[in-house]
Amino acid sequence: MQACTPCHGREGRASPVGYLPRIAGKPAGYLFNQLVNFRDGRRYNAAMSYLVEQLSDEYLREIAEYFAALDVPYPPPPATTEREGVLRRGEVLATRGDFHRRLPACTQCHGYTLTGAQPAIPGLLGLPADYVIGQLGAWKTDNRRAATPDCMASIAKQLSSDDVRAVAVWLASRPVPPGAKPAAQPDLPLPLECGSGLR
Repeated sequence: MQACTPCHGREGRASPVGYLPRIAGKPAGYLFNQLVNFRDGRRYNAAMSYLVEQLSDEYLREIAEYFAALDVPYPPPPATTEREGVLRRGEVLATRGDFHRRLPACTQCHGYTLTGAQPAIPGLLGLPADYVIGQLGAWKTDNRRAATPDCMASIAKQLSSDDVRAVAVWLASRPVPPGAKPAAQPDLPLPLECGSGLR
């Protein structure tokens, strides 16, 4: 596991600023799916792809289960200088979606508290805004893919650049609730027949 810590930080806790995501405490199914996606070319990052290209499913599952089991506190979110209107727009999209554009709220899949859901939906709080912007941009441009149906790609492609920034900065501004854990299952039925596509 030591190969993971130079980037993701000691105990996988990373940092609320910059580009690297926290992996500690994420659902094991989500972490495993991402490692497989890096290995099999559905996601690309030079360091990640190199590290996992020769690893078996069994080894990747062991890595995922190790980091999923870590329970380390989240740091407070960094102060934001974003305009109130941008933060309000991000909150609306994240918590209510946009009915007229058939955009589900982030909370519909990622949980009411946005801390994820078992077995494979990640939490969105505690992530750097730059990382969220990068991932939504990767889905919009087909540089990040998931198994069919790839619901995140469908959602991301409907978001404008302003929408992406608003959601990202609002999520990054929110504190993680004490004792936050992924929910046992999504709070609401998954939209777009996602299910297996959340990989």
